[in-house]
Amino acid sequence: IKIFGFDGSKANVIYEGNVTGYGAEPGSHIHYYVDTDMNTVLLTRKNPQTFTIEEWSKLENGEFKIVKSFSDMPDSNDINAGIDQAFRIDGKTVSKEQFNMELQNIRDKWTDIQLSDTTYGKAVSVIEATKNTLITLGYKFDNTISGNCGNDVSYNLDNNGVLTISGNGGMTDYNRYYESPFFGNQNVKKVIIENGVTSIGKNLFNSCHELTSIDIPDSVTSISSNAFWDCTSLKSIIMPDSITTIGDSVFNNCTSLEKAKVSESALNMGLFVFYKCSNLKEASLPSQLKSVPSRIFSDCSSLQNISIPDTVTNIGDGAFYYCESLQDITLPSGLYSIGEEAFEGCKSFTTMVIPSGVTYINKELFWSCDNLKNVTLHNDITTIDDSAFGYCKSLTNIQLPSKLTKIGMSAFSNCTGIISIRIPVSVSTIERNAFNAWTPDQTIYVEGKNYAPAGWEDTGYFSWNGYCNAKLVWNA
Repeated sequence: IKIFGFDGSKANVIYEGNVTGYGAEPGSHIHYYVDTDMNTVLLTRKNPQTFTIEEWSKLENGEFKIVKSFSDMPDSNDINAGIDQAFRIDGKTVSKEQFNMELQNIRDKWTDIQLSDTTYGKAVSVIEATKNTLITLGYKFDNTISGNCGNDVSYNLDNNGVLTISGNGGMTDYNRYYESPFFGNQNVKKVIIENGVTSIGKNLFNSCHELTSIDIPDSVTSISSNAFWDCTSLKSIIMPDSITTIGDSVFNNCTSLEKAKVSESALNMGLFVFYKCSNLKEASLPSQLKSVPSRIFSDCSSLQNISIPDTVTNIGDGAFYYCESLQDITLPSGLYSIGEEAFEGCKSFTTMVIPSGVTYINKELFWSCDNLKNVTLHNDITTIDDSAFGYCKSLTNIQLPSKLTKIGMSAFSNCTGIISIRIPVSVSTIERNAFNAWTPDQTIYVEGKNYAPAGWEDTGYFSWNGYCNAKLVWNA
């Protein structure tokens, strides 16, 4: 008998456990021991029986392979994952009834083994009997599944890992990821969506870690949220231009994704679309896009180049957050809004020119852009908010706008490369630690003032120049 499951706990026993489903009664079980010689199995039921194991057999590609080591045996979690069975006697496939008759002749007490249901397909156990005293249980997995994932959309997964989806209309949106028929299915290697299908459902391929490629036809117009979340083996995606809508987090944490061609028609895109795609190097945006969604490329640390279309008027919060490899980009002239943290951690930036329509430098906009040396700010900018340029240690030259009214908390914290900065007379508010960690080698020139006005925080270490050792020159 080939036994599954191992975890020895007795001095003279190296493997033991319960095998469920043996015997005539459904759900019955047998406790077994394997001795230290690894050649005898004691199975206790109503009457203990001992069988000498002459050899173990294991199925590989549908054929039995003889093995002599327990290390080659499948894990108990594997063998307890199926429902179908096939039977062979001396290598010949027989019916269940024929097998049981022969098995009765060999060992009167034994019948076939029943296996439990599984979530991700089915295991096919192959029980082989010989006309001698050797009885072996091998196994293989039948990963084929089929069913519906839409009102008029069906799917079929073959044993090569190719999942074909066909029909007409949209796929089902699964609000709970675990309800998708493919959730976490590691047998899915490739997806082919046939023409006629119009949408890819929410959470449909969530956590299909072995999925490497997908073919999307021109009939598809939308991809719903989380559709490919955590598909960590997916390497590239080419969207047809028929797609107009891309939901939130569609490719979130696709850590092997290297190239993404976004549909030219996808003017309605959600948040976090490529979040944490850490190997993404090439990506495109639709040429008529109006707004770059928040966090769309957040933590895409390998992204090197991106072209922001001239039609873009808004860049959302954290859109390029910690895109550490991203080279200098040109912001469109029609841009009027840049969200918080939009370029935080873009450590490869060296130069940035803010377009004339942007009047508010948001919180942590360029925080920790270590290599940013030059920033051009136009005179209509009124606010530089909290930590906007914090830790831009390479920044050497910045001229504050003549209409600037507010400098936020820690706005220039640890900007130790700036030789000098001039605060224009228009500034009425400076919040605490705006120039934190500045050194005596740096100079702050204050225009038109002999002392800090009421709007400049002045509470010791939490004052506008708290923890700042730079030289102050008043009424400069």
